[in-house]
Amino acid sequence: DAMTLTWVLNEEFGDKYLDEISRVKIAAFERKQLRRVSASKVKHYRAALSGIFQIALRHDLVEANPCRSLDPIKVDNSRFRFLTPKEWATLKAALPEPHRSIAEMSVLRGMRCGEILSLTWTDIDEDQDLIHIRQAKGNTRRAIPLEGAAEVVDRQPRNGKLVFPTRTGNRHRVDATTKKVNEVARKAGITDFTFHDLRHTFASWYVQRGGDIYRLQRILGHKGPAMTQRYAHLRVDDLRERHTKTGTVH
Repeated sequence: DAMTLTWVLNEEFGDKYLDEISRVKIAAFERKQLRRVSASKVKHYRAALSGIFQIALRHDLVEANPCRSLDPIKVDNSRFRFLTPKEWATLKAALPEPHRSIAEMSVLRGMRCGEILSLTWTDIDEDQDLIHIRQAKGNTRRAIPLEGAAEVVDRQPRNGKLVFPTRTGNRHRVDATTKKVNEVARKAGITDFTFHDLRHTFASWYVQRGGDIYRLQRILGHKGPAMTQRYAHLRVDDLRERHTKTGTVH
């Protein structure tokens, strides 16, 4: 969100004058961020910086916009890394609370980190066995079954408004949480991983268990079927793998 974006840019460039922010420094910043967050998010960071420089250009405060000479950021929307059960067990055991519970919510319900951290106790409808997600991507709301995540919610202390409070200030709770989980994963030997892969893990396991793609689309909050369909092949591959092992398919 806008507050997180402002915090990230200010942390990196807040102590510098505009003419001190060179192409090389921006490129180094982006490489560092790409190890923490998605390429799409880094593109948002660049767009914000570029907008600042464009305003500065109009007021003759700088001579050029260094963002214009940077290499394009490639966004691979087809990437979906998901954990094996063994990897998830390793990560879960290594995570401290509340990060363990936050990660569990993503694996069990396919929720984004921001959606989990925004949950309040009024969003949990235990009578209807539902989670009301009000702070969703694109400002859309949805309700999903609580199901297996009920145990995670039940063990949270009810001593505040938020279901999953963290010690980090509200301005950058998402970045701090994803960074922590990513660091724990790396130290546990889990490679090529970001927090968002927990959401992919939920979706991948759901399909491998025979789950309905249309229902998955609604749970994940995808606006159309295209994003959800990339998981569809997993069910076929899973069946082929099992059949190969029994010798019925070669």
